[in-house]
Amino acid sequence: MSALTYKKAGVDIDRADDFIRKIKPLLKKTGRPEVLGTLGGFSGLFRTSWNVCQG
Repeated sequence: MSALTYKKAGVDIDRADDFIRKIKPLLKKTGRPEVLGTLGGFSGLFRTSWNVCQG
């Protein structure tokens, strides 16, 4: 039985890295003070002011 790889599963790491490189400048333009961290693998964090959210 051959080992499962990302490529066999349909994931092209080089293509994904190229995509990230291309969109990184666009993402920087959308930054706000509430955004925590930078471009990551699976998700992002956003600081919420709960005082503003209460109605």
